[in-house]
Amino acid sequence: DFGNVVSGTSPKKRSFKITNTSVSTGPLSWTFEKKLLANTGFSIDPEKVVRLAEGCSVAYEVSFSAKPSFPQGKRELVLAVDVRNGPLVMIALRANITTPDLALSTESLEFGSVWTG
Repeated sequence: DFGNVVSGTSPKKRSFKITNTSVSTGPLSWTFEKKLLANTGFSIDPEKVVRLAEGCSVAYEVSFSAKPSFPQGKRELVLAVDVRNGPLVMIALRANITTPDLALSTESLEFGSVWTG
């Protein structure tokens, strides 16, 4: 979850890792569908893992860039990890696109007479 992301600012990044917890299946491989990420603001690196050994992990970095053309509000993408000869695991990527807003408690401040010196 990227939380609130201001439209048009630098990408926000999050990291996580996936571990091969198998004990008898051997190395695992998978690929993220890059075309599913197109025009969503989300990106993931690496996109492909080949032969991750049992007990080993791979670190991922996911970025979200709220383009000015994106509508404000919640954005979610469910990304499938399609493990070759294994289960389909789903990862939910979420962000809330916002624009900063301010409210002043008064329109002007009156200081009265001010002495200088």
